[in-house]
Amino acid sequence: MANQWALLEKTTNCLEPFEEFTRKVSSATSSTADVVPSVTVLKRLLSMETEADSGIKTMKRMLLEAIDKRFSTVEDEPLYVLSTLLDPRHKDRFFTSADSANRGKDALAKELEEDVRTTTADGASTALEPPGKAPRVETAAATPSRSSSSGF
Repeated sequence: MANQWALLEKTTNCLEPFEEFTRKVSSATSSTADVVPSVTVLKRLLSMETEADSGIKTMKRMLLEAIDKRFSTVEDEPLYVLSTLLDPRHKDRFFTSADSANRGKDALAKELEEDVRTTTADGASTALEPPGKAPRVETAAATPSRSSSSGF
């Protein structure tokens, strides 16, 4: 009976990162930049083998295979790659290989080049000028009046 409780505790500890991942990417404050790092961390945790894994090695291996199958293309999706690279918390630290990070950086450079340049009718490239800022104008009517009867 004690052995079963120990096995259940190991199983719970193994599944805790999945709960955290699910809560993180399901929250209202999550972003696409959290997907690649979360998947990479899950893979790293499942890949680590310790002496405490006796009894759950097969489960960990199956979970890792399932993650590899379901998220095999996550580092090829431009939305996830670019948002991860542009997030200052993550940058290029969570890609599974240097090749994946370099492909992402190349895609980012290409996106930036496309955004910065526009082709004119004769084929010449010109840099886009940033739009001028309009002066801020405040009027007395825009200021809310306070009423003493509202209680706020």
